[in-house]
Amino acid sequence: MKRILIVSQYFYPENFRVNDIALELSKSGLDVTVLTGIPNYPQGKFYKGYSLFSNNRESLFKGVKIIRLPIFPRGKSRITLAINFLSFFLSGSLFALFTKRHFDIVLTYGISPIIQGFIGNLYAKRKRVKSYLYLLDFWPYSIQAVDGIKSKILLKLITKFSKKIYIDSYRILISSLKYEEDLILFGIQKSKIVYWPQYHEDFYLPLEKNFSFTPELNPNKFNFVFTGNIGMAQGIDVFLEFIKAFKKNLISLNCMFTFIGEGRGKKSLQQYVNVNNLDSIVNFVEAKLPHQIPQYLSNSHVALLIIKNNPYLNKVLPAKVPSYVGCKIPILAISIYPLSNFIEEHNYGISTNSYENNQIMLKIEEIIKDYNRIKQAIENSDDLFKREILMKKLLEVIL
Repeated sequence: MKRILIVSQYFYPENFRVNDIALELSKSGLDVTVLTGIPNYPQGKFYKGYSLFSNNRESLFKGVKIIRLPIFPRGKSRITLAINFLSFFLSGSLFALFTKRHFDIVLTYGISPIIQGFIGNLYAKRKRVKSYLYLLDFWPYSIQAVDGIKSKILLKLITKFSKKIYIDSYRILISSLKYEEDLILFGIQKSKIVYWPQYHEDFYLPLEKNFSFTPELNPNKFNFVFTGNIGMAQGIDVFLEFIKAFKKNLISLNCMFTFIGEGRGKKSLQQYVNVNNLDSIVNFVEAKLPHQIPQYLSNSHVALLIIKNNPYLNKVLPAKVPSYVGCKIPILAISIYPLSNFIEEHNYGISTNSYENNQIMLKIEEIIKDYNRIKQAIENSDDLFKREILMKKLLEVIL
């Protein structure tokens, strides 16, 4: 039985798709171990029952072994977040250098911080095994876009370090086709790059409406729902400014906008809603377990995909897109090219193709007016994100 080490700063009980990937690899016959940190995302503090000096360094998750490294919690500021990233990097590097455990394959779940890819490569080089990087957040572009880093010296260092991680990886699986051109510009050979989009779990499927399970949704409203991280990459602050500007129009259309999730930006966004009296049209809901989300989507009319106005971020294919597609709910994408084209070309919904308030309003009017047609289009569309097909491809790549 081949042994695989998954390097991921985030893992169960934190809600990331790497949890399901680990389980699927285990079901396929691999001996799976996850090298991760102490759970603290997105609240910024350790989950109940976990601490820096906890004895819970190793545990099991449905047959998957977990090695938890000591890290500092991410907190609520950029400084504590940086310390959080560095603490996992240092703990993981020490593990890679000194562990006596042997694994045949290394797979890094490459969301931010991408520096965790160094841990996987370091272990692979020391043990002379292959290291695979699943690239979901493309540093340095993603960290520059989200956190607004402007220091040329810091960006140069991040770029150089990220490039080394990409070069040292045996294969790079990319979640968005648009990453390929950027990797090639970094000097990565095309033969090292494999397109592997994020899949959705099998429970993301259309359900019968049942509002008893979603008390936060009003069945008499035209419901727009957003699910996932409420952070800095989504540009929700700008979307709320649009709602404020067109509040009367949206109320006349009987619209309701519900945001489900947690994240660094949530508190300030809630304050904005309260200060500007948007409570009658905007609702924030605490994070739900993944298997609860399909009912919220099925009880809504439209799923919101809001991306910050940034060329790089509009190259990303967010994890929520496969979930929305699995539930066959029309998507309204507040985005520009190339993400906007992807949504419309596959009949998954419509896009504003702009961040202008007037254009967003026109698209909302369009999706309400032509809702039956747009709903029918996604119901008849091809689901490109089925777990069974994509997991088969992953196994073909790494084995």
